[in-house]
Amino acid sequence: NDRAALLDVERKAEELKHQLQTTVQSEINLLRKLMASKKMNAENFRARTQGSWEMIGVVSALFLTMDRYNELLHCDEEALVAGVPFCEQIHPFLAGTATLFAACSVVMSMILYIQMTFVPDEFLGDWMSNLAWSVEIPNRCFILSVSSWALDLLWQGVIHHGTFGLIFSVLVLVPAFLIVLFYLRTKNLTNNYLMMAAAAAEQEGH
Repeated sequence: NDRAALLDVERKAEELKHQLQTTVQSEINLLRKLMASKKMNAENFRARTQGSWEMIGVVSALFLTMDRYNELLHCDEEALVAGVPFCEQIHPFLAGTATLFAACSVVMSMILYIQMTFVPDEFLGDWMSNLAWSVEIPNRCFILSVSSWALDLLWQGVIHHGTFGLIFSVLVLVPAFLIVLFYLRTKNLTNNYLMMAAAAAEQEGH
C-alpha cells in the first residue's frame, strides 16, 4: 500500500510537472511550429499573431489611461505612517510601474504588428525565430502593468477608506486568485491543443 501510494504521488508530481511545462510555453512560438510543419499557412499565422498583439496593445492603452501616476496621495493616518515603511512612496512606485509597462506594451505591440506586415510569407518563420522570446514582451509587460495597477488601486483604497479599505483589499485577493487560476487553466488547455496539433502534423510528415 505504501509503495502504491508513493507511485501515485510520483505520478501526480510528474503530471503537474508536465502541466507546468506546457503552461509556460509561448502560444505564438507553438503556432510558429504549426506553420513550420505546414499545418497552418502563413496568412493564418499572421492574422492570429497580429490579432493577439492588437488586442494586447488596445487593452494596454486602456489601462494606460487609468493609471494615476501624477495623482498625489498622502498618508495622513499616524498609525499607517508608523506601520508602513515608505508609505508616501508606494503609490508613485506602483502607479509609475503600471504606466511604464503599459506604455511598453502598447509600443512593442505596435512595432511587432507593423513590422510583421512587411515580412514576406516565405520568411515569416525565420523572422519569428530570430525574434525568439521578444515576441512575448507585449504580453509580459501587460501582465506586469495590470498587476501594478491593481495593487496601486488597492493601496489607494487603504489610504482613502482606512480599515475598511484594508479589509476589502484582502477580500479582493479571492477573485484575483481565481482570475489567475482561470488564466493558467485556459493557457494550459490552449498550449496542450497546439502541441497535440503539432505532434499530429509531425506524424503525418513521417
